[in-house]
Amino acid sequence: MKETAFPPAPRSRGFIARALAVWPGVAVVVAVVAIGLAMRSPAPKTELAPAPSGWTRFTETGANICLAVHGGEVYVGGKTGLWRINRKSNDPAQKVILPVDPIHIRSLEYASDGSLWIGHLDGLIEMKDGQFRQWSKSDGLPGSRVNCIREIRGRMIAGTSGGLVELVDGKWMKPAYADKLASKVVNVICQGDDDDIWIGSSSDPKGGLNRVRGNDVQVWRAKDGLPHPYVQDMLAVPGHSVWVATGQFEVGGVAIFENQGKKAGLVKTISKRDGLAGQKARSLSIDSSGAFWIGSESNGLAIDNKGRFGLWTVKGGLPHNEITAIRCDQDGNMWLATLNGAVRIDKEAANRMKEGEKAE
Repeated sequence: MKETAFPPAPRSRGFIARALAVWPGVAVVVAVVAIGLAMRSPAPKTELAPAPSGWTRFTETGANICLAVHGGEVYVGGKTGLWRINRKSNDPAQKVILPVDPIHIRSLEYASDGSLWIGHLDGLIEMKDGQFRQWSKSDGLPGSRVNCIREIRGRMIAGTSGGLVELVDGKWMKPAYADKLASKVVNVICQGDDDDIWIGSSSDPKGGLNRVRGNDVQVWRAKDGLPHPYVQDMLAVPGHSVWVATGQFEVGGVAIFENQGKKAGLVKTISKRDGLAGQKARSLSIDSSGAFWIGSESNGLAIDNKGRFGLWTVKGGLPHNEITAIRCDQDGNMWLATLNGAVRIDKEAANRMKEGEKAE
């Protein structure tokens, strides 16, 4: 065997440096190990700014992805499992024990029969009256990862990594329109006026938005005017309009659609230049006064009060600048899910927030 002579590495560079000089492939191993150690190491805790009057933070819930409000309870889910919060008290959130330990809860939905549906990385759980029912790919789901679950016209519809399905007589079935969607990967489902179904994708490289009426499907991508093809959230507003949050990293915004006869059209887009906290719009809701709450991926919260925007960040009391979900409860209180816990903001405090946080 012919030996290859490598130039000696300077001793001052240390063992790892010498190894990298001789075997470049070691760099890959070192990088993987370093990333793994970084992911295992707890992130340094930073002291939160004082919570404004009327705010209650539930940071014990950890990194939240979704939330659902029903009656006297609020459920939040995410990377640490499922948590229950008493809607009116300041008691700490309580961890909910599920029949399986779901990895990364991605979606929560209260159905009209009082059941709570929980979508996670390895299937779907229905919780009702202390009883549980579970589904996975082996039970008919087209993909293991359930990105969203919604009740549309009294029927449960699930968006998964492998396609969209409806629960029909206890079985998951692919609807006729599913093959016409922009992507088989479904991340967001919303019911619009006139029983339209709006469906978005953010996990497929192409992304895309769809509006379904019967078996007729309209499709939008970036070339059709979307600020970004990745759809993160949607909000149906009374009066035939649907707000669509889009984006990735520093590109995106909100697109507003309205029904125009049998079709729907894009009528307006909103970007950071117009007042959003950041270009990527992550979450949407509307409060009891009609103001729109728009969460971003890394820049905090914007409140659109008839075109005048108020902005909020961790400096003003948010536990984290990524707002993953927003809901308004029946008393007009606002609930935020963030990557550092949930927040309840009472109605009076929410009304005060519309002018934005005060500069220090």
